[in-house]
Amino acid sequence: MATLTIRNVDIVVRNKIKIEAAKNGRSMEAEVRALLAERYLPGVLGKDLLAFCDNMRKEFGGLDLELPPRDSYQQIPDFIQPYLDKEADGSNQ
Repeated sequence: MATLTIRNVDIVVRNKIKIEAAKNGRSMEAEVRALLAERYLPGVLGKDLLAFCDNMRKEFGGLDLELPPRDSYQQIPDFIQPYLDKEADGSNQ
């Protein structure tokens, strides 16, 4: 990875980056990295991701998954009740 220093950034531009970074939950540095990656790494990142996925689907086809019926899901085991039964019997010692 390389380091890049940018001097004399217009205050309005800086403030807009700061606001967008806060909206996206990123630092200003991370926001600028994301903007640069979106602009200079096309094909997989940013707006091109949907087009990339669509092209992959067209090239390789889709995938049909068979889902089990809803009533076939197993019951979650009860780990507490046996412990409580032992405690009630006094056999947990």
